[in-house]
Amino acid sequence: MSEPIVFPDESGRLLERTAQGDKAAFDKLVARWRLPLFRFFEKSLYSSADAEELCLQTLTKLYFKAAQYEATRPFPAYLFRVARNELISHYRHKQSLPKTSEYSDHRPAAPSSNLREINELFTDALRQVDEINRTALLLHVQQGLAYEEIAEALEISLSAAKARIRRAREIIKPLVKANL
Repeated sequence: MSEPIVFPDESGRLLERTAQGDKAAFDKLVARWRLPLFRFFEKSLYSSADAEELCLQTLTKLYFKAAQYEATRPFPAYLFRVARNELISHYRHKQSLPKTSEYSDHRPAAPSSNLREINELFTDALRQVDEINRTALLLHVQQGLAYEEIAEALEISLSAAKARIRRAREIIKPLVKANL
């Protein structure tokens, strides 16, 4: 039997150091991954406030579960699996809230009107994609994860990861083209 593959990426090493009590290592990890996490949540939730909250929850969970990380898994896949689980929990909690919830849609303004229009068009098209396909697409396009890492993060096969991204693109492409 062969030895497991080890992914000695910088973020994985930082998380291992965090598990040993190195708070500075965790600070570096947060500095590297906070913005990508925030963007992932913001595109999934369409709310900056909720995105910030889930970002902090994910990083907190990452800190307290640092010892559970296995270097045989790519760090981005591990991180976004934790993030996706937080997102699912958020959706479940939000569904259990009364319809008169105080949640609101806070989208940040883009620097120019053209960029803002394109961003709104893409965001509106993204809303037409179901959660699992949208998540796969965002992990690939926005976070730059490889198909293998997406499969790992979403706990699906490699072919399923590719299919989910393809389905999301098939939904978004005609919607965006029709409005350009």
